[in-house]
Amino acid sequence: MSREQVTAQKMLELLNEVLREQKGYRPEMEFLASPPGSSGVGIWGTDTSTPYTESDTYRDAERIVHEMYEFDPHKE
Repeated sequence: MSREQVTAQKMLELLNEVLREQKGYRPEMEFLASPPGSSGVGIWGTDTSTPYTESDTYRDAERIVHEMYEFDPHKE
C-alpha cells in the first residue's frame, strides 16, 4: 500500500490534527514549520515543558501520519 503524496502545508495540518487526538496532548502543543534560516529542516514540535524529541505524544502523531502520508516536494 503506497502512502498518499501531500504538500508540506498539508503534512503540517495533518500532524497537528492527529496530535490533538493523542494521549498526553495539551493545548500548548503543536507542530510548527521550521523558521527560515534555522539549522534544521522540516517540521518542529513545540511544547513549553517537554522537549519535542522526548514526548511520546509528538512521536505517536508523527508515526500515525507518516504511515499514511508522504511529503512530495514536487507538489510545492
